[in-house]
Amino acid sequence: MDNMIVGSALKKVKETPNVVMQTDRQIYRIFMSTLDQEHVEVFKESQAKEHIDIIRDDEGMEITVKYQKIVPLIANVSFLLDFENIISIDAP
Repeated sequence: MDNMIVGSALKKVKETPNVVMQTDRQIYRIFMSTLDQEHVEVFKESQAKEHIDIIRDDEGMEITVKYQKIVPLIANVSFLLDFENIISIDAP
């Protein structure tokens, strides 16, 4: 469920006017504010740089969000889930 909201937050970043011209920090804020509005915390805002990779080139940018979630199963057994969401944004 949280990962669907992460995907939606990335789409909101993509829909932001002139997002390619924004700084990395501004992109982190747009993304994190969307998660905050949905009451989802997959990582803290102070950890955004560790989990969000922004790669820019002449054609635009690619934003990758990677994070892990531990889901308890029973007693001392848990699942470790890895999530990766990628979105490409063309330069204007």
